[in-house]
Amino acid sequence: MAFEMRNERRILGGAVKRLREAKRITQDRLATSADIHFAYLSNVENSKKQPSLDVMCRLANALGVDLDDISYLATIYVVENAGAA
Repeated sequence: MAFEMRNERRILGGAVKRLREAKRITQDRLATSADIHFAYLSNVENSKKQPSLDVMCRLANALGVDLDDISYLATIYVVENAGAA
């Protein structure tokens, strides 16, 4: 169970980071826009924290995407890395 949660955090955090970097937004700016602490966003992107659905919605809104877009990127990540275990 702990491994699954860590893996899920890595996937979600990676998707948020990919979108943020693609839009050339700093962590500080995204955190401010999403009304979360900069350190919390850093922990999400680095797989140390599992964001709540509310936080994910705020991040998606601050990134100007739908929550589905983050889920889609996470799914692509899983498919790309399916054989890497």
